[in-house]
Formats: sequence, structure tokens, C-alpha cells
Amino acid sequence: MKKISFFSFFVLAIIAIVFWGGCKNYKKLNDELIAQSIYYLAEQQTVRLSGLINSELRILKTLANIMGEYEGIPVEQRRDRFDYMLLSALSNEPDIVTIYTVWKPNALDGMDSRYIGRVGSSPTGQYAIAYSGERWKTVAKTYENIINIMAHIHGPNAREVSVDHPTPLTIDGRDTYVVNMMVPIVNQRTMETVGGVGFLLDINIIQSIINKTVKSREERAKEFDIARSVFQRTGTMLESFWDRDYEEIAAMEVYSSNGAIIGSVFPDRIGKMLVDADVTFYGDNIRSAYNAILERKHYNFRSFVPYLEKEAEIVMFSFFIPNSNLAWTIMIATPVDYWWKK
Repeated sequence: MKKISFFSFFVLAIIAIVFWGGCKNYKKLNDELIAQSIYYLAEQQTVRLSGLINSELRILKTLANIMGEYEGIPVEQRRDRFDYMLLSALSNEPDIVTIYTVWKPNALDGMDSRYIGRVGSSPTGQYAIAYSGERWKTVAKTYENIINIMAHIHGPNAREVSVDHPTPLTIDGRDTYVVNMMVPIVNQRTMETVGGVGFLLDINIIQSIINKTVKSREERAKEFDIARSVFQRTGTMLESFWDRDYEEIAAMEVYSSNGAIIGSVFPDRIGKMLVDADVTFYGDNIRSAYNAILERKHYNFRSFVPYLEKEAEIVMFSFFIPNSNLAWTIMIATPVDYWWKK
């Protein structure tokens, strides 16, 4: 038996070291590509969600711009005209639960005392109308949070959009959460902030995006069973027969800037706080994830996710609601082996 010379051994050792280093660099490069790819996915979903919110806010901004030119409307017609505008907006937007407008005392027509007792007026006659869709009919009432609106339009951020964190609400016997959004009304002549127009938005509109984006474990298992049945009967192998696994976005969450869950692959968690409900996603990283939401920073890490039963790359991407100081954060998770397959 031939002995391996020292030189041959030395060459083999160099080759092994180079090979090991190449594999290590290859893995590092792939990890970087995976992180970049999932960041791109998160950015895509952010653009999608912010576009949805922008389209809803555009309704309020259009109403605020029209209302800001109120001095061009005969004084005695202003309240009726704006009542009709709000009713029309509510009837055309199924995701709006309540729409309202609140004005500074006597700012709209200088006739508050004349309207004491009118539906949509405060006890002093201040214009504060709200319309809600309740049990297949529209109900007019006085908006109950006049104090909050007055505090905003008299405050340092009077010209900014006001967006609240989600709050629980029962609509026709259905428990849900709503987000209150309000746009300031500015007198187009004096540029004074004279009121606000806003709505309560049902966050089911956000949950529907998640439902369309992420297939649940049950849905994928059902697709696999159908594909297996087709194969057994016809011999044809559908794509889902080969890939019973998760797609590129296997989980998705949306958070308000205080850590409240707005949308989730677990709908029963909506309204709860990340630190209380989402341990299954974040594990030991939960405090860092929570801080990223509070600080409105992007954040990513890799961890074993019990819900997915595998290691996943997780990315959190924050974005500001336009013209406001409130940010929302999107989280998406992708199994690492999905990218290795790709």
C-alpha cells in the first residue's frame, strides 16, 4: 500500500480548506439573498397595504377639501349639504362603519344656538353629526367624542391626520375592531383649522388582505388531498402533489405602533398585544420585535417557528400613515427551505 507523501497530504488539506471556505461563503451569500428577497416581499406588502389606507384616506381628504370651502355655500344650507355628503360617502363604502364631522363652536355658520335639539348637534348646537350603518339602516346621531376632536384641532398637530389604535366594537351582533381616522378641515380663505371629518374603519378590510395572501395549513393540506386523489384516479400529478409545503409568505401579521395586532393568520388574536399573543412567532426575539414596532424600525431574524414547524426568515417592515405621526408594521415569515428549493 502506497503511503501519502507529506506534500500530497498538504495539497489535500489546502483543497479541503478552500472547499470548506467556499461552502461557507456560498451559504453566507445564499443567506444574504434570502434576507434580501424576503425584505422585497415585505416591501411589496407594505406598498399594498399603504395603498389601501391611502385610498380610504383620500375619501376623507376630498370631503375635507370641499367642506373647507363652506363660505361659498349659503349659511342656512351648510349643515344639510354636509349631511348629504356624509350619507353618500357612507353608502358607497362598505368598510366604513361610522362617518362623522365635528366643527368648532359657531365655525360653520355662526348659528349653533338655532340648532340646539337638532340631530347631530351638541347640547349647545355645535355641529357634530355622525352616521352609522346599523341593522341594514342608517342611523344619524351626535358624535360622542367631540372633546377628542376639539383637543386635536386645537393642538400643535392640528393640520395632521389623526389615526387611533384599534378599538373593539360590536356591529349588528358581530364583534370586530375599528380604526378611527380623521382629517382636519381647513378654511380655504383664512387657513384656520375649523373642524375635522373622519370615519371608523372596520379592520376586516386588512384581514381580508392577509386571508388572500397567506394560505392556511388546512387549505394547503386540502389542496394536497385533492391532488393525491387526482393522481390516484388519473395518474396526473398536479403541482400541489409535489409541494405540500408553505409558499413564500407562510405567515403575515399587521401591528399598530403600540404593538396591538390589527391583522393576523390567527384572527382570534386581533386586538391583543404582540407581547401577549405572538410568542409562537418570535420566541426569544419577542422583546426585540416589540421594540422594533415601538421605534418604527425594520427588523429581521431567523428562528424556528412552532406554527410552521420549521426554521423561518422573519422580517418586520414599518411605514407611516400619510400625514400622521402613527406607523403600522407588517411582519411576514418565509420558511428557509422554500428559498433553498428556489
